[in-house]
Amino acid sequence: LIDQVRGRLDFPRTVAAVVGLLQRWPAKAIYIEDKANGPAVIAALRQRVSGIIPVTPRESKQARAHAAALLLEAGNVVLPSPDKCDWVDALLDELLRFPRGRHDDQVDALTQALDQLSAKLHTGALSVAAMHGSEQTSAPRWETTSWGAPLGTNWDTNGRWSDDE
Repeated sequence: LIDQVRGRLDFPRTVAAVVGLLQRWPAKAIYIEDKANGPAVIAALRQRVSGIIPVTPRESKQARAHAAALLLEAGNVVLPSPDKCDWVDALLDELLRFPRGRHDDQVDALTQALDQLSAKLHTGALSVAAMHGSEQTSAPRWETTSWGAPLGTNWDTNGRWSDDE
């Protein structure tokens, strides 16, 4: 997880936000929830970019969060340092307050992303080396913060993964 755009976005701003993120972080697959304004966003983006994949959540937010909690607790989810990416503290706060918090959009996005990645890892359609953009066969070194979540030591000042030590 390296970046996000938060806010109450209307249709044109949602499309612009997705395009902006794609310009900053090119991706081969873009998962968009096929609910609310999702179908319109999907239709508009398909005319401009490739790799749009509509997603219909398979389970409730709480069920997805429970499944994601196992990955989080095992240290299998890496977040950039809050010093390098200002959105990380808000995400952690929302995770800790879920399901009783005021907002759950970040938890929803995180759990859907983890669901998609887990499915690809379990089917062999994605490797850890591919996620890091290298032929790396061993996991990178991680440090742990005081709240117990793993943080990447290889994030640059823009929140991008770096193979430099």
